[in-house]
Amino acid sequence: MAFDRDQMGRAFTLTELLVVIAVIGILAALLLPVLKSAKQRAGGTTCANNLRQLGLAFTLYCDSNGETFPAPGSAGVYGPQREDWIWWHPGRDVTRSAVVPYLANFNATLFRCPQDSWASPKRGYAYSYSFTSYNVEDEVNPGMSTIITRDRKVYAFKMSQVKRPADKIMLVDEDSGTIDDSRWAPEYGNRIAGRHNGKGPVVFPDAHVQMVTPEFGTQEAHTKPTF
Repeated sequence: MAFDRDQMGRAFTLTELLVVIAVIGILAALLLPVLKSAKQRAGGTTCANNLRQLGLAFTLYCDSNGETFPAPGSAGVYGPQREDWIWWHPGRDVTRSAVVPYLANFNATLFRCPQDSWASPKRGYAYSYSFTSYNVEDEVNPGMSTIITRDRKVYAFKMSQVKRPADKIMLVDEDSGTIDDSRWAPEYGNRIAGRHNGKGPVVFPDAHVQMVTPEFGTQEAHTKPTF
């Protein structure tokens, strides 16, 4: 049976194929930044939701412990304590973290930003979030975490001691370049991550969450609980 050339249709020329490929390439170049931005927004939403849940858990913890905040989970100077908000040290079971009983349907991924590619056990601290903490000065704890020394001397810090709680950072999505434990120490230059379109979520003692720039976390008005 013979085929009519008109019925078979005309094949693409090499030039036409190259034009189609070029158009596809241009469209892909235009769409990739949009898709990347959308992915960052979605990751930022999940990250902020994680911190919102943790913020509520901190509120419940304080309500159940005489308004006292948990310990920060220090890597070095204070060491691991049973009151640490997150049990991250080697050999410790993260499900026994101080705030876990106040979380519904707990999963360890709640402690990680989905876009934090550095949150790896190889780094020691395998999570993304950290809790505002200053060193004890002249027997005074500036907050916001309760400091417990290695010999179990307790420097409690209470929710009622926080001035302007709607302005003071409690938990942050910390920058991968500064995070090494679950303690966010602005006095040592610890920074807020900017992986969500240049911003990172932070949660305040009143449990509200806000996306802020890393520079926001360099201002004492937002970092010093008693300022």
